[in-house]
Amino acid sequence: MDKKYHNHVQIKVAITLKKLLSENKTHPVNTNDEKEVLKSYESIAIAADLRKATVNDIFNANTKSRIITLIAVVESLGFSMNLFGKIYDAVTEKEIADFLFLKKNKEKQKTK
Repeated sequence: MDKKYHNHVQIKVAITLKKLLSENKTHPVNTNDEKEVLKSYESIAIAADLRKATVNDIFNANTKSRIITLIAVVESLGFSMNLFGKIYDAVTEKEIADFLFLKKNKEKQKTK
């Protein structure tokens, strides 16, 4: 498999995780207690027993994640891998293009 394919997968994973995080913020799956709703990369990192930088890298498609790490993140949000797969499969090319556009703009802003 080539690097372009791996990058494509990383982006789809990031988009899917962002959708799950957004869903968790608006309709918490794992708790009814507002204080316990996972709303940040830091809270996900704590719940999944991962470094915050690792979570950040996965959500921003900066690294290829191991499956065990991905499962820990998804489950910390209170979702199943089955749902993750359904959302992943539904990611469109437009969503990927939008993600890349936003990522490039963020990188440009960092260099200013």
